[in-house]
Order: sequence, then C-alpha cells, then structure tokens
Amino acid sequence: MVFQRANQLTGVWESYTQEFGCRSWAAVVLFVVLCPCVLSLVSRSAPSECTRVTLLDAVTCTLGFLGQQGTSLSFTSAPSRIFFLASFVTTVLLYCHYTSALFSSLAVTANSQPFRDLRGILENGKYRFGFTEGISVENDFKDSSNYLYQQVWQRLVMPPPSGLMHDDVAGLTRVRREKYVHMMDRTNFLYMTTGQCDLEMLPRPLFSYPSGFAFRKRSPYTEVFSRALLGLMDSGVTRKLIETWQPETSVCKSLDVQPLTLTHVFTAFLLIGGGLVLSLIIMAGEILYKNLQESGGVTKREINGKTGDNEIKMMREGGINNDGLRTTNRFTWVDRTRFKKCV
Repeated sequence: MVFQRANQLTGVWESYTQEFGCRSWAAVVLFVVLCPCVLSLVSRSAPSECTRVTLLDAVTCTLGFLGQQGTSLSFTSAPSRIFFLASFVTTVLLYCHYTSALFSSLAVTANSQPFRDLRGILENGKYRFGFTEGISVENDFKDSSNYLYQQVWQRLVMPPPSGLMHDDVAGLTRVRREKYVHMMDRTNFLYMTTGQCDLEMLPRPLFSYPSGFAFRKRSPYTEVFSRALLGLMDSGVTRKLIETWQPETSVCKSLDVQPLTLTHVFTAFLLIGGGLVLSLIIMAGEILYKNLQESGGVTKREINGKTGDNEIKMMREGGINNDGLRTTNRFTWVDRTRFKKCV
C-alpha cells in the first residue's frame, strides 16, 4: 500500500494549524466564545465590583489574552480577579502546548506514518483507498465476507471519485496529488519509483499470493522441477538472483532538521496583511458614515433657517416686531411657540 511520504511543515495553510488537533481547536473556540460572556456576567453580578464590563469590552479583553496582553480594566471584586487570572493562565497553557508541538515538529527528523495497516486507513478517515481496476483483488474486496474489507470497499473505494484506477501509473499520480493510498505489487513499485523519495510503502503487505509452475496431473516433469527448485533454494542461488535483479529500496532517510522557509511562515504575513486591509475598510466605512451624517445635519439646518426667515416675514406683515411682540392700540402680548403671556 503506497501513500505520500509524510513531511514536516509541508503545507502553507497547515503550518500554523497542524500543531493542534480537533479537540484542541474546539477548546480554543469554546474559550473565545464563553470567556467574554462569563467575564461580562461576573463583572455585572458581583456586588463589590466597581468596573462594569460590557460584552464588547470583554471580547477585546479576551483577544488580548490570546495575544499575551493585559488589560486597562481595574477589577475590584474577588470573582472578577479570579476569573481574569484563570483566563490569562489558560492562554499561557495554550501557548505552551502550541510551542512544544511546533518545536517537536522541527526537532524530530523521523517521519511518522499516519497508519500502519488497512484498519488504520479506515479509522483515519482522511485518505481514500484504491487499486487498479479489473484485477483479482477487486473481487476479494467486493465479494468478501470480512467486515473490514466490506467497510473499506463501501466507504473508501466506491464513493466518487472512485478509488479504482486505470493502471498503477495513474494510481501513483493520484497519490502525489491528494490523500490517496494505492495498493500495488511491491516489485512494480520499486521499479517505478527508483531514486524517488516522495512516496512510501507500508512494510507489511496486505495480500500475499503463492507462485509456482502448473503441470498436467501425473506429469513426469513435476518431480524434476520440484527437485531443481529445491536445489536452487538450498544452494542460495534463488536468493542471489533476487538480490541481483530485484531493485533495491530507495534510501530516503534524512538526518538534517528541516529549516523554516518563507513558505512555512507565509500564513502569518497573510493574516497581518488581511488585518491591515480590514482596518482600512472599516475606516473608510466610518468616514463615509460620518460624511452622510454631516450632510444630513446641514440640510436640516438649512431647512430650519428658511423656515425662520418666512416666519419673520409673516410676523412683520402681521404687525409683529423682531422680538415676537404683537402690538395693538390697547395692549401688547407675547406670541411665541410654547410661551404665551399677556403683558
């Protein structure tokens, strides 16, 4: 069974995520979601707490925890201080776990195999499995009463894209392109990958088939060939022929530690650039919103100014002076909105 050789820090997008498993990332997401809510709730519910933390401030504080930064908030109650310290220590533990996994991947030179047998491939769940279409192995999986073989056939071979390949060359090409395990003859694999170190074969074979010569029943050549083959095996000639004509396994063990390159840290720079672009977009939105508010305020003031001019004109025509006083021959009274008083 042939699969792509494992290599530390090979993917650009997996360089900063492969240190954590699914459970670790689930714990991080749970911490980011629950920490702001609990922090805001504790600060608002504690009787002796003077600092009331809003949910937005709690989110900012939690992001600061993940960045190993403190906060300008001053907590006065014991529950708030305990939760603050617990949250900060949690982020320290996450950083320690992440850093230890990163250092281990840089220091360990031996590539560990993701699985060791067919059951491991099925339990892994990330790889597809297949072989050349039309060979006898296809019937061994399709018509087998073995539960493991049936599960592999139904879950790893049959779902599209099918794991059945046209030949071994197409199978090895697919192995190099995606997470796919191709089953083929060991001798053919050694001939086709001589001097290449990007592929690897599991040491324990899945199937082994006996080979021999077929003769007619009671043929006189049966005993002659049997004695000749036993003599070749006993004298060591067979082993010598195998060592001479069978290709050797490529030695692909490197003793050097893989250095970090720009490809491995490209994700960090991409995140920084994305943050800068996001900040510029938010700033442009704030400027646009402010301009719209100011233009609306100017229009409102202009309308109010025109209304005031019309009122003054009408007041003068009706015998009202600039102070809003209506004068007659007998008395004067104040005629203003929300203020009416006889004088």
